[in-house]
Amino acid sequence: MILILIIAGVLAPIYRVFNTTTGTNNDTIDDPIHLTDQHLHKMLIPLGRMRATNQGQYFVWGYSAKKCAGSIALLNLQRNAEAAHILSILVPKAQHQGYIFNAKIYPKFPQFAYALARVKHKFSALIGRYMPPITALAFAEFGQCQLAPLIANNTE
Repeated sequence: MILILIIAGVLAPIYRVFNTTTGTNNDTIDDPIHLTDQHLHKMLIPLGRMRATNQGQYFVWGYSAKKCAGSIALLNLQRNAEAAHILSILVPKAQHQGYIFNAKIYPKFPQFAYALARVKHKFSALIGRYMPPITALAFAEFGQCQLAPLIANNTE
């Protein structure tokens, strides 16, 4: 337990420095699952996006399954799970809700794994190594199509 607190005490200031010195450009909001992926393109129909808040960069993206009666709403979480409650308010009657991160589905936001991945990403940028953007998504799914596992298996 003490070791975890020491690690967190060391990582927190480093994380804050990286977070403030190397911000992300949120002017261009891209499709969170990149439907250019051929497998996803064959399985999903994009329904569009809607602004989730009056201000800020949060958008909810909707997708429908091509081969079964189901749909999914996705919200890209850029820093942490602070915006995830927005999706649960906008889509309160979803049959399945959770988070997609690092090709896995979580019932709760994986805060430690996400923070560690962000530190690794920022450090790689400082030393000049390219890493693909970190993607964490909150989802709300309707129907029995199992779209969340499909998306999790086809995201970076």
